Amino acid sequence: LVFTDEPLFVMQHTGNRRVVAACANCCAFIGSLRGQMEAIFSESRFAPLLAEVGDMICGWEASLLVAGGASASTAAGVLCAHGCGEQYCSEACRDAHYRHSHNLLCAGPIDREDHPLIQFKYHALEHADTLLLAAQVCAHLVNRAKAAGGGVEVTRNLMRELLFFCHAPFRDA
Repeated sequence: LVFTDEPLFVMQHTGNRRVVAACANCCAFIGSLRGQMEAIFSESRFAPLLAEVGDMICGWEASLLVAGGASASTAAGVLCAHGCGEQYCSEACRDAHYRHSHNLLCAGPIDREDHPLIQFKYHALEHADTLLLAAQVCAHLVNRAKAAGGGVEVTRNLMRELLFFCHAPFRDA
């Protein structure tokens, strides 16, 4: 168990996505342990290592699945229902992430390259992918403000709540 609390915001680093399949909501690994190992050690020079530890990996995976109360079929993951390609460990995580912020940031239904959301995501990936995390924060605040009835005072209180987690600069602490 890595987290005992649900994080307010979470995003897998884009460079890490190439080698590790993780849930976009809770960061749980998706897929088999063998699949994760094959992705990490995909270069041909690691083939002998993978062949040597293959049986051990299968044993570890079976132990992890039993300990986590999962089955091989649930380890496969679930894709975003709107076609953007985000991966989730379960339908519950997919639905929670959609309510949290993905409903405003999902590019699945968009079919134009010049759409502002697509352009923003390209820009963020090219220059600073932390902008995607900032967008998640903003989208979550918009969703919470709508759910609370909207308005200036609601938004101000939500911002105050979020800023509670921000502290003075390190040099001033």
